[in-house]
Amino acid sequence: MVSDGTIAFASGLTAGFTSTVLLHPLDLIKTRFQVDEAKKGFGILQRLSQKGASKKTDGGASSSSNAALTTKKLHSQLGLRGFYRGLVPAVIGSSTSWALYWLLYENVKRQVRAFECLKQQESKEGEEEKEV
Repeated sequence: MVSDGTIAFASGLTAGFTSTVLLHPLDLIKTRFQVDEAKKGFGILQRLSQKGASKKTDGGASSSSNAALTTKKLHSQLGLRGFYRGLVPAVIGSSTSWALYWLLYENVKRQVRAFECLKQQESKEGEEEKEV
């Protein structure tokens, strides 16, 4: 029979892999968008220093259209494969961290249950001694 720890590790590994593969293109677009904004001088520090200024950037283009332009630029330069650039390190890191997280979670949960059972057993023994 497979242990709870092994199931938790495999589940975390699978979840980390799946979520990273599915969401990596969005993360890449977000990162590229942030880099483009910083290069144009529309970083968070610039936005904070412009109190009362409108939230539009790049001569009136909204942030969502800039994200769309970033997406088009990435697709035209690198094609569909470009959206998965840097996927391997991201998958390794995410899968490993989620696998270890769930393995540790299951182990701690098992230890807490064992401690609670031991505590209940000791309290029952203490009550029996008082009755005698």
